Amino acid sequence: MPTQVTLRVSGLHVDPNPHGDMPAGALRVASNVMLTSPGIAEPRPGFATEAPGVLGGYARVFTHPTGERYARDTGATVLLEDDAGTSVTDPASNPVELASPELSGAFAGDAYYVAGANELLRLDTLGATEARYAGLPRAMTPTLSGTALGDFISQNEAVAYRLVYVEERGDRTLFSAPSGRVEYRELGAGSTGLRLALPLPAEATTSWRVQLYRGTILDISLDALAQPDDVMRLIADLEVSSADLVAGFLIYDDNIEAAAQAAGAALYTNADQDTIVAANERPPAMRTLAELNGMLLGGNVTRPHRMILDFQGPVVDSGSFTANTTIGSPTLTGIDPTVFPEAPDTLVGRAIAGALIPADTTVIAADSAAQTLTLSNNATATAGATTITSCRAFLEVEGTRFDFSVASGLTADWLQTSTTTIRGTRSLWARVLGQLASGIARETGLIAYYAGNPTEASGRLVIERARPSEGSFTVTVDAGRTYIVPEVGSASGSTYTSVQEAFAGRLAISRDDQPEAFENNDFLLRFHRPPFASVDHLHLHCLAPASCQTPSG
Repeated sequence: MPTQVTLRVSGLHVDPNPHGDMPAGALRVASNVMLTSPGIAEPRPGFATEAPGVLGGYARVFTHPTGERYARDTGATVLLEDDAGTSVTDPASNPVELASPELSGAFAGDAYYVAGANELLRLDTLGATEARYAGLPRAMTPTLSGTALGDFISQNEAVAYRLVYVEERGDRTLFSAPSGRVEYRELGAGSTGLRLALPLPAEATTSWRVQLYRGTILDISLDALAQPDDVMRLIADLEVSSADLVAGFLIYDDNIEAAAQAAGAALYTNADQDTIVAANERPPAMRTLAELNGMLLGGNVTRPHRMILDFQGPVVDSGSFTANTTIGSPTLTGIDPTVFPEAPDTLVGRAIAGALIPADTTVIAADSAAQTLTLSNNATATAGATTITSCRAFLEVEGTRFDFSVASGLTADWLQTSTTTIRGTRSLWARVLGQLASGIARETGLIAYYAGNPTEASGRLVIERARPSEGSFTVTVDAGRTYIVPEVGSASGSTYTSVQEAFAGRLAISRDDQPEAFENNDFLLRFHRPPFASVDHLHLHCLAPASCQTPSG
């Protein structure tokens, strides 16, 4: 007779190491069972005696008195279905992909939560055929689109706004994290109202509302760059219509007087309320879920991919100057020495414009001694002296370039001068960029906002995906420094440096700590391969000497 091998149950093994074997007797799935004594698995009281795991080709992810849901492994993806094979879809009408067949769902509060492959999803009822994204996205920054009838703001006054999304879900009201600030400064002689465009994300529905909050009006007659108050009160609570969804935004004319504003509800993240630490950020993607006392617990978390840009100084356009050009040559000569800053290399990467300079040209080298600039494109004609109209820094997000001389979408009065040249502190630079870059958020799935205490501005701009699932994005700060923020499965992260800078930094460490290995090229530069990472950012290691490295089991 054939030999029969009986293995005793030796524990639960839910996340096996792909480089090793599962221990003998380990269970991959233990659904509603109790290990009452060594080697014995019994069903929990009230549950039928049946083998946990795959049932009729499916792995069960929900067991509840109201029904069940199943995960089906197609070989390429794990789909959420009912036992008849009908797929549950996400808000984009795509089949819901799960992070794994095991530990992928939990019942908490008044809903069922699913660990989607790239985001946390919610089923309002277990039998629902459409899942929704858990939580609400951070609100996108509103845009000032002009003046309106009214006179609530007068000469030498400034004011700031924030936006919040609201949705009623059952007996609960959800509030999003507030948007970045948008500010207006009235430097003209009259009084006015303001018109704002309030952007909507692609996932918005007519069940949403948009709340606009405004801070106290500030007198800036003594300091044109003083920052308006960030303690805000509600001035508008607007329903979202089908036409608004098609347009992608709502238009609101603000002519609310200060006395009426004072009666509005306080923004929940105000310093005198719950503060910004209580902002209702959207839950991150999670691979495993569990319920404890009505609370949802998640593990193996991936947060939305974000890049933080800290601006170290003011942006000053080099302004107009003359230079000699030669047709077919990328070199400008005969430049006045005063055009060059104390550190000439700070001109490298700036966008440069002039009558004989092709569009999208940047500076790739600056030599103050030789009084030359080398450009990324050749001049289109020869001139003894031609006028260079500007040489300025820029930010490019997903192929859309924002420079710091043209106040796109802003009125000149918003700036601290009557010209369209943005010159000022690093915080002003970040605030302007936050407003401009937010304009592409709906099309790219990005959110851009100015992050900093209004009274202690850090000059920080944050660019973030609305959800982890929306893939990588690219940001270019000047030319030659392109940052790729990876998609889910590569790395999640907070602060990023360019790959070039990361490599240079690790090579410097190798040279200082292991000079012999450096000289012999005996080193390895390696990023963590997810999920084998214990930090939440793109992390590069230098291993030296490489000849002494041995593989681990």
